[in-house]
Amino acid sequence: MEPMPGVRTASIGVWVNAGSIAENASEAGATHFIEHLNFKGTPTRSAKAISQDMDSVGGNINAFTAKDCTCFYAQVLGEYLPTAVDVLSDIVLHSDFPSEELEKERHVVVEEIYMNDDSPEDVSSENATAMYFDGDPIALPILGTRDSILSMSRDTLLDYRDRHYCGEELVVSVAGCFDPVAATELISKAFAGARPGACAHSTAVPVRKGGRKCGFYEKDAEQIHITLGLQGCPRDDDRKYALSVLSAVLGGSMSSRLFQTIREERGLCYSVYSYGMSYRHNGALMLYAGTSAKNAPTVLSLMLEELGKLRKDGITKEEFERTKRQLRGNYLMGLESTQAHMNVIGKTLLLQNREYLVDDVLTKMECVTMDDILGIIPAVCDESQIVAAFAGKTAGVQKEIERVFG
Repeated sequence: MEPMPGVRTASIGVWVNAGSIAENASEAGATHFIEHLNFKGTPTRSAKAISQDMDSVGGNINAFTAKDCTCFYAQVLGEYLPTAVDVLSDIVLHSDFPSEELEKERHVVVEEIYMNDDSPEDVSSENATAMYFDGDPIALPILGTRDSILSMSRDTLLDYRDRHYCGEELVVSVAGCFDPVAATELISKAFAGARPGACAHSTAVPVRKGGRKCGFYEKDAEQIHITLGLQGCPRDDDRKYALSVLSAVLGGSMSSRLFQTIREERGLCYSVYSYGMSYRHNGALMLYAGTSAKNAPTVLSLMLEELGKLRKDGITKEEFERTKRQLRGNYLMGLESTQAHMNVIGKTLLLQNREYLVDDVLTKMECVTMDDILGIIPAVCDESQIVAAFAGKTAGVQKEIERVFG
């Protein structure tokens, strides 16, 4: 819990230690499907009543599924926190997956898969992730596939839910305007009925196959969407702070190398950026750019050229100092909402089993040195491990792209 003086809202999240990486072949997409079904009714609330109860107090309720967790969350005015706790605990602990609602929601999830497939940017990112993490459950899509969702039985979903939605797999986080003593009593009472025990998580460390790979995904789109996958850091590896600096230098802002080189100097794209992914055993750094088919080989060449410059020359002192200030500012500004605080304290406790302390993170960011950056560049920019995914009308330029990628 984190009270935040001066705000009038409270955000609460119920975090479940279940994501797509926990699924087996017969359960592909089950975690996300269950996230949907938890809103479809309990013994005391219909799906409509769940929405109405939150709307009646001016609150928002939603959920998301990630590769390593699921979160159900709400934001309300502080005085209505009891309503949010009541609704969230009801849908997490008591949803009963009514058969009629399940069948309707099955098709909603399939439509979400279709929607994702209609976004070449998402297709590029998803396939770069699949190629980079090949051999690791992280490679599997969160949504599952059309076939896996259509064939999944109610019994399979209930069994998965009962194994993962138990007391030792849940974290409740709350931030904003509330009384800590009253909130502790309220939450403890609401979740007292959680199933006892914990899920038997696999302790095996997945082995990523690795290697340089290139994939093409033909889509009817005006642009070709390019995603490059590079080596990253696991969640508990402190090198991730150096990696965040390197990512920002490459594509984290309007002053970044990729933005300046590809958009500002050459005018070859509108969107170009970088982002990191960190999980228990593995991580990745992704670079993205969207451009026209005729410009795709040139944009790819410029992206690879920037990686080559990093391997050869590293980064400048000016880039290093500017980027550290940028990251510190972005980090603190990003924590100015109750939902941001709720997210970070809940996810840290769930996945890292520790309290989240803002000053600790700031200290680790500040302690990053130029030598730390230079130390990770050889692995991050390793030419033998780069993967590339291209989504769009790629047929006419595939050979040229393959030539550039090598």
